[in-house]
Amino acid sequence: MESFTRLLATRLSVIVPSGFPFEVRDGTLHGSRDRWWGGVSFDMQRLWRMFGPQFPGAPAWYAGGYEERLVLLTDYVLDGVQDGVSEATGDAWPGTTEHPPSYAEVRDGILHFGYGDPAAPVLECEPILLSDLVS
Repeated sequence: MESFTRLLATRLSVIVPSGFPFEVRDGTLHGSRDRWWGGVSFDMQRLWRMFGPQFPGAPAWYAGGYEERLVLLTDYVLDGVQDGVSEATGDAWPGTTEHPPSYAEVRDGILHFGYGDPAAPVLECEPILLSDLVS
């Protein structure tokens, strides 16, 4: 989970507006605009456990496998980042008048994620190769 969290922090730091750095401290992903705004934090280990095979309220397609958990976790984080940046800036980030939905999906061993329609994203992160993840 540590390698995934670090890769995610790197990818998010590139797409968020300037001045919203992301870092990893004690397995928690933190993103903050400045010391006055609380920002967003995600305890990645806790979330990984939460999205386990018996996840209450899981979508019908969810079986709790590794890739499915990565998809749910990534989408959850993207939603939180969008809320946090939009709240801090007062803008419908990354859209202009409305919030495009987040997406995360695994295709051919690669985690693709961003905002908008996956076929024509409004904002797309650099994908993560699953083979680069070490638990």
